Amino acid sequence: MDGILIVDDERLILETMADILEADGLGPILTEQDPFLVERHLEEFSPGVIILDLTMPGRTGLDVLESVRSARPDIQIIVVTGNADIESAVTCLRAGASDYLLKAVDRNRLVTAVRRALEIRDLERENQALRRRILPEQSESKSPFPYIVTRNTKMLNILAYIKDIAPSSRPILLLGKTGTGKELMARAVHESSRREGPLVAVNVSGYDDSMFSDALFGHVRGAFTGAEGTRGGLIEEASGGTLFLDEIGDLSTASQIKLLRLLDSGEYRQVGSDTLKRSNTVIIAATNKNLEDPDLGFRRDLFYRLSSHVVRLPSLNERPEDIPDLTLKFIDDAAREFKKPTPSADSGIFQLLTDLEYPGNVRELRSILFDAVGRCRDNRLSVENFPSLESFCLSGGGDLRWPAVLPNLKQTGELLVKEAMRRAGDNQTAAAKLLGITQPALNKRLKKTESED
Repeated sequence: MDGILIVDDERLILETMADILEADGLGPILTEQDPFLVERHLEEFSPGVIILDLTMPGRTGLDVLESVRSARPDIQIIVVTGNADIESAVTCLRAGASDYLLKAVDRNRLVTAVRRALEIRDLERENQALRRRILPEQSESKSPFPYIVTRNTKMLNILAYIKDIAPSSRPILLLGKTGTGKELMARAVHESSRREGPLVAVNVSGYDDSMFSDALFGHVRGAFTGAEGTRGGLIEEASGGTLFLDEIGDLSTASQIKLLRLLDSGEYRQVGSDTLKRSNTVIIAATNKNLEDPDLGFRRDLFYRLSSHVVRLPSLNERPEDIPDLTLKFIDDAAREFKKPTPSADSGIFQLLTDLEYPGNVRELRSILFDAVGRCRDNRLSVENFPSLESFCLSGGGDLRWPAVLPNLKQTGELLVKEAMRRAGDNQTAAAKLLGITQPALNKRLKKTESED
Protein backbone atom coordinates (compact mmCIF):
# COMPACT_ATOMS: atom_id res chain seq x y z
CA MET A 1 0.00 0.00 0.00
CA ASP A 2 1.17 3.56 -0.69
CA GLY A 3 2.49 5.51 2.27
CA ILE A 4 0.71 8.51 3.78
CA LEU A 5 2.73 11.62 4.62
CA ILE A 6 1.13 14.04 7.12
CA VAL A 7 2.61 17.57 7.18
CA ASP A 8 1.64 19.97 9.99
CA ASP A 9 3.61 22.24 12.31
CA GLU A 10 1.50 21.13 15.30
CA ARG A 11 2.71 17.86 16.85
CA LEU A 12 -0.65 17.09 18.49
CA ILE A 13 -2.46 17.36 15.13
CA LEU A 14 0.08 15.02 13.52
CA GLU A 15 -0.28 12.41 16.25
CA THR A 16 -4.08 12.57 16.28
CA MET A 17 -4.45 12.08 12.52
CA ALA A 18 -1.81 9.33 12.48
CA ASP A 19 -3.62 7.46 15.26
CA ILE A 20 -6.98 7.72 13.44
CA LEU A 21 -5.56 6.38 10.17
CA GLU A 22 -3.52 3.59 11.76
CA ALA A 23 -6.56 2.45 13.76
CA ASP A 24 -8.38 2.06 10.45
CA GLY A 25 -5.60 -0.02 8.94
CA LEU A 26 -4.17 2.73 6.74
CA GLY A 27 -0.43 3.14 6.43
CA PRO A 28 2.52 3.19 6.54
CA ILE A 29 2.40 6.72 7.92
CA LEU A 30 5.17 9.33 8.18
CA THR A 31 4.68 12.66 9.98
CA GLU A 32 6.64 15.86 9.35
CA GLN A 33 6.52 19.23 11.12
CA ASP A 34 8.98 21.06 8.83
CA PRO A 35 7.38 22.04 5.48
CA PHE A 36 10.85 22.54 3.95
CA LEU A 37 11.61 18.81 4.26
CA VAL A 38 8.60 17.57 2.27
CA GLU A 39 10.45 17.21 -1.05
CA ARG A 40 13.08 15.00 0.62
CA HIS A 41 10.38 12.50 1.59
CA LEU A 42 9.05 12.23 -1.97
CA GLU A 43 11.91 9.92 -2.92
CA GLU A 44 12.79 8.39 0.46
CA PHE A 45 9.23 7.58 1.56
CA SER A 46 7.40 7.79 -1.80
CA PRO A 47 3.95 8.67 -0.45
CA GLY A 48 0.79 8.01 -2.41
CA VAL A 49 -1.13 10.60 -0.37
CA ILE A 50 -0.02 13.76 1.43
CA ILE A 51 -2.18 15.39 4.12
CA LEU A 52 -1.01 18.99 4.14
CA ASP A 53 -1.62 21.84 6.57
CA LEU A 54 -2.36 25.03 4.68
CA THR A 55 -1.00 27.50 7.26
CA MET A 56 2.54 26.84 8.51
CA PRO A 57 5.36 29.21 9.59
CA GLY A 58 8.00 29.96 6.98
CA ARG A 59 6.32 28.19 4.09
CA THR A 60 2.64 27.96 3.20
CA GLY A 61 0.88 24.75 2.36
CA LEU A 62 -0.01 26.22 -1.05
CA ASP A 63 3.73 26.60 -1.82
CA VAL A 64 4.30 22.98 -0.84
CA LEU A 65 1.27 21.88 -2.88
CA GLU A 66 2.51 23.58 -6.04
CA SER A 67 6.04 22.19 -5.57
CA VAL A 68 4.83 18.62 -5.04
CA ARG A 69 2.39 18.76 -7.96
CA SER A 70 5.22 19.95 -10.20
CA ALA A 71 7.62 17.20 -9.10
CA ARG A 72 5.13 14.34 -8.57
CA PRO A 73 1.72 14.97 -10.15
CA ASP A 74 0.75 11.36 -9.33
CA ILE A 75 0.60 12.06 -5.58
CA GLN A 76 -2.85 12.85 -4.16
CA ILE A 77 -2.84 15.86 -1.80
CA ILE A 78 -5.46 16.56 0.87
CA VAL A 79 -5.28 20.10 2.28
CA VAL A 80 -6.23 20.69 5.93
CA THR A 81 -6.80 24.13 7.44
CA GLY A 82 -8.33 25.77 10.50
CA ASN A 83 -10.06 28.48 8.44
CA ALA A 84 -13.40 27.86 6.72
CA ASP A 85 -12.32 29.97 3.76
CA ILE A 86 -14.08 29.01 0.52
CA GLU A 87 -11.69 31.10 -1.57
CA SER A 88 -8.69 29.22 -0.14
CA ALA A 89 -10.41 25.91 -0.86
CA VAL A 90 -11.02 26.86 -4.48
CA THR A 91 -7.41 28.05 -4.86
CA CYS A 92 -6.06 24.75 -3.52
CA LEU A 93 -8.36 22.63 -5.66
CA ARG A 94 -7.37 24.57 -8.77
CA ALA A 95 -3.71 24.06 -7.84
CA GLY A 96 -4.28 20.31 -7.85
CA ALA A 97 -5.44 19.30 -4.35
CA SER A 98 -7.73 16.27 -4.39
CA ASP A 99 -9.67 17.27 -1.26
CA TYR A 100 -10.02 20.00 1.38
CA LEU A 101 -10.73 19.39 5.08
CA LEU A 102 -11.20 21.59 8.14
CA LYS A 103 -9.12 21.03 11.27
CA ALA A 104 -10.70 19.23 14.19
CA VAL A 105 -11.58 16.98 11.31
CA ASP A 106 -14.24 14.34 11.76
CA ARG A 107 -12.71 10.85 12.07
CA ASN A 108 -14.95 9.34 9.38
CA ARG A 109 -14.41 12.29 7.04
CA LEU A 110 -10.63 11.96 7.32
CA VAL A 111 -10.62 8.20 6.72
CA THR A 112 -13.03 8.54 3.80
CA ALA A 113 -10.93 11.29 2.18
CA VAL A 114 -7.71 9.25 2.48
CA ARG A 115 -9.29 6.03 1.20
CA ARG A 116 -10.77 7.92 -1.72
CA ALA A 117 -7.40 9.53 -2.53
CA LEU A 118 -5.70 6.10 -2.46
CA GLU A 119 -8.43 4.74 -4.73
CA ILE A 120 -7.87 7.55 -7.25
CA ARG A 121 -4.14 6.81 -7.11
CA ASP A 122 -4.82 3.13 -7.89
CA LEU A 123 -7.14 4.09 -10.75
CA GLU A 124 -4.47 6.28 -12.32
CA ARG A 125 -2.04 3.37 -12.21
CA GLU A 126 -4.66 1.13 -13.82
CA ASN A 127 -5.15 3.74 -16.55
CA GLN A 128 -1.44 3.81 -17.30
CA ALA A 129 -1.25 0.02 -17.41
CA LEU A 130 -4.33 -0.14 -19.62
CA ARG A 131 -2.90 2.37 -22.06
CA ARG A 132 0.26 0.27 -22.35
CA ARG A 133 -1.90 -2.77 -23.16
CA ILE A 134 -4.19 -0.97 -25.62
CA LEU A 135 -1.60 1.03 -27.54
CA PRO A 136 0.38 -1.07 -30.04
CA GLU A 137 4.04 -1.54 -29.11
CA GLN A 138 5.18 -1.19 -32.70
CA SER A 139 3.69 2.29 -33.05
CA GLU A 140 5.70 4.51 -30.70
CA SER A 141 6.16 7.32 -33.24
CA LYS A 142 4.53 10.58 -32.29
CA SER A 143 2.99 13.40 -34.26
CA PRO A 144 5.38 16.24 -35.19
CA PHE A 145 2.58 18.70 -34.38
CA PRO A 146 1.58 19.02 -30.69
CA TYR A 147 -2.05 19.83 -31.53
CA ILE A 148 -2.48 16.70 -33.70
CA VAL A 149 -2.56 13.65 -31.43
CA THR A 150 -1.79 10.42 -33.26
CA ARG A 151 0.39 7.34 -33.40
CA ASN A 152 -1.60 5.79 -36.26
CA THR A 153 0.64 4.79 -39.17
CA LYS A 154 -1.67 6.23 -41.83
CA MET A 155 -1.92 9.57 -40.00
CA LEU A 156 1.84 9.73 -39.43
CA ASN A 157 2.40 9.15 -43.15
CA ILE A 158 -0.06 11.95 -43.92
CA LEU A 159 1.78 14.33 -41.59
CA ALA A 160 5.10 13.43 -43.23
CA TYR A 161 3.54 14.11 -46.66
CA ILE A 162 2.19 17.44 -45.42
CA LYS A 163 5.67 18.54 -44.34
CA ASP A 164 6.99 17.55 -47.77
CA ILE A 165 4.42 19.50 -49.80
CA ALA A 166 4.07 22.50 -47.46
CA PRO A 167 6.55 24.73 -49.40
CA SER A 168 4.57 24.22 -52.64
CA SER A 169 2.62 27.19 -53.99
CA ARG A 170 0.09 24.86 -55.62
CA PRO A 171 -3.40 24.36 -54.11
CA ILE A 172 -3.95 21.59 -51.56
CA LEU A 173 -7.26 19.71 -51.22
CA LEU A 174 -8.16 18.15 -47.86
CA LEU A 175 -10.81 15.43 -48.02
CA GLY A 176 -12.38 13.83 -44.97
CA LYS A 177 -15.58 13.31 -43.04
CA THR A 178 -16.91 15.87 -40.57
CA GLY A 179 -14.75 16.14 -37.48
CA THR A 180 -11.60 14.48 -38.84
CA GLY A 181 -9.44 17.57 -38.25
CA LYS A 182 -9.19 19.27 -41.65
CA GLU A 183 -8.62 22.73 -40.16
CA LEU A 184 -5.82 21.39 -37.95
CA MET A 185 -4.24 19.89 -41.07
CA ALA A 186 -4.44 23.27 -42.80
CA ARG A 187 -2.68 24.80 -39.79
CA ALA A 188 0.01 22.10 -39.99
CA VAL A 189 0.58 22.84 -43.69
CA HIS A 190 0.83 26.56 -43.04
CA GLU A 191 3.26 26.20 -40.13
CA SER A 192 5.44 23.78 -42.10
CA SER A 193 5.55 26.17 -45.08
CA ARG A 194 7.17 28.91 -42.94
CA ARG A 195 5.38 31.56 -44.98
CA GLU A 196 5.59 35.05 -43.56
CA GLY A 197 1.91 35.84 -44.07
CA PRO A 198 -0.91 34.61 -41.79
CA LEU A 199 -3.25 31.64 -42.04
CA VAL A 200 -6.78 32.93 -42.71
CA ALA A 201 -9.66 30.44 -42.47
CA VAL A 202 -13.23 30.83 -43.72
CA ASN A 203 -16.16 28.45 -44.01
CA VAL A 204 -17.80 29.24 -47.36
CA SER A 205 -20.88 27.12 -46.76
CA GLY A 206 -23.98 29.27 -47.16
CA TYR A 207 -22.25 32.03 -49.14
CA ASP A 208 -24.12 33.17 -52.23
CA ASP A 209 -22.05 34.45 -55.14
CA SER A 210 -22.10 38.13 -54.14
CA MET A 211 -21.15 37.32 -50.53
CA PHE A 212 -18.33 35.04 -51.70
CA SER A 213 -16.94 37.64 -54.12
CA ASP A 214 -17.01 40.39 -51.53
CA ALA A 215 -15.49 38.17 -48.82
CA LEU A 216 -12.75 36.81 -51.05
CA PHE A 217 -11.83 39.82 -53.18
CA GLY A 218 -13.07 42.81 -51.18
CA HIS A 219 -14.70 45.88 -52.77
CA VAL A 220 -14.05 49.52 -53.64
CA ARG A 221 -16.08 52.49 -52.53
CA GLY A 222 -19.43 52.73 -54.33
CA ALA A 223 -19.33 49.14 -55.60
CA PHE A 224 -22.84 48.60 -54.21
CA THR A 225 -25.32 50.28 -51.91
CA GLY A 226 -23.72 50.68 -48.52
CA ALA A 227 -20.13 50.36 -49.77
CA GLU A 228 -18.98 53.63 -48.25
CA GLY A 229 -15.29 52.76 -48.38
CA THR A 230 -12.76 50.36 -49.84
CA ARG A 231 -12.29 47.05 -48.08
CA GLY A 232 -9.69 44.40 -48.77
CA GLY A 233 -10.85 40.79 -48.99
CA LEU A 234 -9.56 37.56 -47.50
CA ILE A 235 -6.95 37.16 -50.24
CA GLU A 236 -5.44 40.47 -49.26
CA GLU A 237 -5.66 39.60 -45.57
CA ALA A 238 -3.80 36.33 -46.20
CA SER A 239 -1.18 37.99 -48.42
CA GLY A 240 2.10 36.07 -48.30
CA GLY A 241 0.39 33.31 -46.31
CA THR A 242 -2.37 30.74 -46.61
CA LEU A 243 -6.12 31.01 -47.26
CA PHE A 244 -8.12 28.01 -46.00
CA LEU A 245 -11.51 27.59 -47.69
CA ASP A 246 -13.58 25.07 -45.75
CA GLU A 247 -16.72 23.36 -47.14
CA ILE A 248 -15.62 24.13 -50.70
CA GLY A 249 -18.18 21.64 -52.03
CA ASP A 250 -20.99 24.06 -51.14
CA LEU A 251 -19.81 26.84 -53.51
CA SER A 252 -22.28 28.03 -56.14
CA THR A 253 -21.40 27.50 -59.80
CA ALA A 254 -20.74 31.23 -60.32
CA SER A 255 -18.39 31.32 -57.32
CA GLN A 256 -16.59 28.21 -58.57
CA ILE A 257 -15.84 29.98 -61.86
CA LYS A 258 -14.36 32.99 -60.03
CA LEU A 259 -12.21 30.78 -57.85
CA LEU A 260 -11.01 28.87 -60.92
CA ARG A 261 -9.94 32.14 -62.60
CA LEU A 262 -8.00 33.11 -59.50
CA LEU A 263 -6.20 29.77 -59.39
CA ASP A 264 -5.46 29.82 -63.14
CA SER A 265 -4.11 33.35 -63.38
CA GLY A 266 -3.20 34.31 -59.84
CA GLU A 267 -5.05 37.59 -60.45
CA TYR A 268 -8.34 39.07 -59.22
CA ARG A 269 -10.40 42.25 -59.14
CA GLN A 270 -12.09 43.76 -56.13
CA VAL A 271 -15.86 44.08 -56.52
CA GLY A 272 -16.57 47.32 -58.43
CA SER A 273 -12.96 47.74 -59.64
CA ASP A 274 -11.35 47.36 -63.09
CA THR A 275 -7.85 47.13 -61.63
CA LEU A 276 -6.20 43.71 -61.58
CA LYS A 277 -4.43 42.67 -58.41
CA ARG A 278 -1.87 39.91 -58.03
CA SER A 279 -2.29 37.22 -55.38
CA ASN A 280 0.63 35.57 -53.59
CA THR A 281 -1.64 33.55 -51.32
CA VAL A 282 -1.65 29.74 -51.26
CA ILE A 283 -5.11 28.16 -51.30
CA ILE A 284 -6.03 25.15 -49.16
CA ALA A 285 -9.55 23.83 -49.73
CA ALA A 286 -11.44 21.24 -47.71
CA THR A 287 -14.70 19.32 -47.97
CA ASN A 288 -16.50 16.31 -46.53
CA LYS A 289 -18.25 15.72 -49.87
CA ASN A 290 -17.30 13.68 -52.93
CA LEU A 291 -16.47 16.42 -55.43
CA GLU A 292 -16.41 13.87 -58.28
CA ASP A 293 -20.09 12.98 -57.74
CA PRO A 294 -21.91 14.40 -60.81
CA ASP A 295 -25.03 15.04 -58.71
CA LEU A 296 -23.07 17.56 -56.61
CA GLY A 297 -22.53 19.82 -59.62
CA PHE A 298 -18.93 20.68 -58.75
CA ARG A 299 -16.94 21.78 -61.81
CA ARG A 300 -14.47 19.15 -62.98
CA ASP A 301 -11.90 21.73 -64.10
CA LEU A 302 -11.93 23.36 -60.64
CA PHE A 303 -11.62 19.96 -58.98
CA TYR A 304 -8.55 19.15 -61.05
CA ARG A 305 -7.09 22.60 -60.34
CA LEU A 306 -7.54 22.14 -56.60
CA SER A 307 -6.12 18.61 -56.69
CA SER A 308 -2.45 19.45 -57.15
CA HIS A 309 -1.92 17.86 -53.73
CA VAL A 310 -4.69 15.73 -52.19
CA VAL A 311 -4.82 14.63 -48.54
CA ARG A 312 -7.50 12.11 -47.53
CA LEU A 313 -8.01 12.04 -43.76
CA PRO A 314 -9.10 8.76 -42.12
CA SER A 315 -12.11 8.57 -39.83
CA LEU A 316 -11.55 8.05 -36.10
CA ASN A 317 -12.75 4.44 -36.33
CA GLU A 318 -9.90 3.81 -38.79
CA ARG A 319 -7.38 4.87 -36.11
CA PRO A 320 -8.61 3.25 -32.85
CA GLU A 321 -5.13 3.24 -31.34
CA ASP A 322 -5.40 7.06 -31.08
CA ILE A 323 -8.53 6.98 -28.88
CA PRO A 324 -6.72 6.51 -25.51
CA ASP A 325 -4.31 9.41 -26.17
CA LEU A 326 -7.11 11.62 -27.47
CA THR A 327 -9.22 10.71 -24.44
CA LEU A 328 -6.51 11.82 -22.02
CA LYS A 329 -5.91 15.02 -23.98
CA PHE A 330 -9.59 15.97 -24.03
CA ILE A 331 -9.98 15.15 -20.34
CA ASP A 332 -7.08 17.54 -19.60
CA ASP A 333 -8.50 20.20 -21.94
CA ALA A 334 -11.96 19.94 -20.39
CA ALA A 335 -10.60 20.11 -16.84
CA ARG A 336 -8.76 23.33 -17.67
CA GLU A 337 -11.88 24.82 -19.27
CA PHE A 338 -14.04 23.88 -16.28
CA LYS A 339 -11.28 25.04 -13.87
CA LYS A 340 -11.26 21.76 -11.96
CA PRO A 341 -8.58 19.13 -11.21
CA THR A 342 -8.02 16.64 -14.00
CA PRO A 343 -10.10 13.58 -13.07
CA SER A 344 -8.83 10.03 -13.34
CA ALA A 345 -10.81 7.61 -15.49
CA ASP A 346 -12.12 4.19 -14.53
CA SER A 347 -10.05 1.59 -16.35
CA GLY A 348 -13.02 0.44 -18.44
CA ILE A 349 -13.65 3.87 -19.96
CA PHE A 350 -10.84 3.51 -22.52
CA GLN A 351 -12.15 0.19 -23.80
CA LEU A 352 -15.72 1.45 -23.88
CA LEU A 353 -14.74 4.51 -25.90
CA THR A 354 -12.72 2.37 -28.30
CA ASP A 355 -15.80 0.20 -28.97
CA LEU A 356 -18.00 3.14 -30.02
CA GLU A 357 -18.84 4.24 -33.54
CA TYR A 358 -18.00 7.90 -34.23
CA PRO A 359 -19.97 9.45 -37.10
CA GLY A 360 -18.71 12.82 -35.83
CA ASN A 361 -15.14 11.51 -35.55
CA VAL A 362 -12.61 13.30 -33.30
CA ARG A 363 -14.98 16.22 -32.73
CA GLU A 364 -17.63 13.80 -31.41
CA LEU A 365 -15.16 12.13 -29.03
CA ARG A 366 -14.16 15.56 -27.75
CA SER A 367 -17.80 16.52 -27.14
CA ILE A 368 -18.47 13.25 -25.29
CA LEU A 369 -15.51 13.79 -22.97
CA PHE A 370 -16.17 17.48 -22.33
CA ASP A 371 -19.72 16.60 -21.30
CA ALA A 372 -18.48 13.79 -19.06
CA VAL A 373 -15.89 15.99 -17.33
CA GLY A 374 -18.55 18.66 -16.86
CA ARG A 375 -20.77 16.08 -15.13
CA CYS A 376 -17.92 14.69 -13.00
CA ARG A 377 -18.09 15.86 -9.38
CA ASP A 378 -15.65 13.60 -7.53
CA ASN A 379 -12.42 13.75 -9.56
CA ARG A 380 -13.12 10.30 -11.01
CA LEU A 381 -14.70 9.59 -14.39
CA SER A 382 -16.93 6.53 -14.45
CA VAL A 383 -19.59 5.11 -16.76
CA GLU A 384 -22.17 7.16 -14.84
CA ASN A 385 -20.63 10.33 -16.32
CA PHE A 386 -21.33 9.03 -19.86
CA PRO A 387 -25.11 8.59 -20.12
CA SER A 388 -25.04 8.28 -23.92
CA LEU A 389 -22.12 5.87 -23.74
CA GLU A 390 -23.88 3.72 -21.15
CA SER A 391 -26.97 3.62 -23.36
CA PHE A 392 -24.89 2.52 -26.33
CA CYS A 393 -23.23 -0.27 -24.39
CA LEU A 394 -26.49 -1.56 -22.95
CA SER A 395 -28.06 -1.68 -26.38
CA GLY A 396 -25.04 -3.33 -27.95
CA GLY A 397 -24.81 -0.55 -30.51
CA GLY A 398 -27.18 -2.32 -32.91
CA ASP A 399 -28.83 -5.66 -33.72
CA LEU A 400 -27.23 -8.82 -32.35
CA ARG A 401 -26.03 -11.43 -34.80
CA TRP A 402 -27.03 -14.94 -33.73
CA PRO A 403 -25.26 -18.16 -34.76
CA ALA A 404 -27.10 -20.92 -36.58
CA VAL A 405 -27.36 -22.89 -33.33
CA LEU A 406 -28.72 -20.64 -30.59
CA PRO A 407 -26.94 -20.68 -27.19
CA ASN A 408 -29.10 -21.55 -24.19
CA LEU A 409 -29.98 -18.94 -21.56
CA LYS A 410 -27.09 -19.93 -19.28
CA GLN A 411 -24.56 -19.66 -22.11
CA THR A 412 -26.03 -16.33 -23.24
CA GLY A 413 -25.71 -14.91 -19.72
CA GLU A 414 -22.09 -16.04 -19.49
CA LEU A 415 -21.26 -14.50 -22.87
CA LEU A 416 -22.94 -11.22 -21.88
CA VAL A 417 -20.96 -11.07 -18.63
CA LYS A 418 -17.74 -11.87 -20.48
CA GLU A 419 -18.36 -9.09 -23.01
CA ALA A 420 -19.20 -6.58 -20.27
CA MET A 421 -15.96 -7.42 -18.44
CA ARG A 422 -14.01 -7.03 -21.68
CA ARG A 423 -15.55 -3.62 -22.41
CA ALA A 424 -14.96 -2.52 -18.82
CA GLY A 425 -11.31 -3.57 -18.88
CA ASP A 426 -11.98 -6.22 -16.17
CA ASN A 427 -13.31 -3.55 -13.81
CA GLN A 428 -16.23 -5.22 -12.02
CA THR A 429 -17.85 -1.97 -10.90
CA ALA A 430 -17.94 -0.60 -14.47
CA ALA A 431 -19.06 -3.96 -15.90
CA ALA A 432 -21.88 -4.21 -13.35
CA LYS A 433 -23.18 -0.79 -14.43
CA LEU A 434 -23.24 -1.93 -18.05
CA LEU A 435 -25.20 -5.03 -17.09
CA GLY A 436 -27.62 -3.15 -14.84
CA ILE A 437 -26.75 -5.19 -11.76
CA THR A 438 -24.81 -4.55 -8.56
CA GLN A 439 -21.08 -5.26 -8.25
CA PRO A 440 -21.63 -7.95 -5.54
CA ALA A 441 -24.16 -9.68 -7.81
CA LEU A 442 -21.67 -9.67 -10.69
CA ASN A 443 -18.88 -10.92 -8.41
CA LYS A 444 -21.10 -13.79 -7.23
CA ARG A 445 -21.93 -14.69 -10.83
CA LEU A 446 -18.24 -14.66 -11.83
CA LYS A 447 -17.25 -16.86 -8.88
CA LYS A 448 -20.03 -19.32 -9.71
CA THR A 449 -18.88 -19.54 -13.34
CA GLU A 450 -15.29 -20.01 -12.23
CA SER A 451 -16.19 -22.83 -9.82
CA GLU A 452 -18.24 -24.58 -12.51
CA ASP A 453 -15.36 -24.36 -14.97
